[in-house]
Amino acid sequence: MTTAPNGEVQLSTFVAEYHKFAALFVKKNNAAARNVPKIFNNYWDTCITYESSYFARLNYIYCNPVKHSYVKNAEEYPWGSFYFRHRSDGAYVEGLMKKFPFDEVKIEDDY
Repeated sequence: MTTAPNGEVQLSTFVAEYHKFAALFVKKNNAAARNVPKIFNNYWDTCITYESSYFARLNYIYCNPVKHSYVKNAEEYPWGSFYFRHRSDGAYVEGLMKKFPFDEVKIEDDY
């Protein structure tokens, strides 16, 4: 989740170029990924206008490693931003998770 810059480049163009470059890099440098049809999934551009929507989606991102059974608790996943946020201010982010649950965010990601 990010904020779109004001400028000539559209966020969708930036993300498409980033995905293209990163996917080529991963396939070139990781033998297991060479035959994988897709490296990235589920990009969409949505304008979030409510604080509750923003934090619910942020919590969804934070808890995605738990949903996909990589870890039991989001703070255990060292490659996600929640790991660092929790280490710097665990009480604050845990409060956000309780105040803005992500359970009702309807995003298809069963890949």
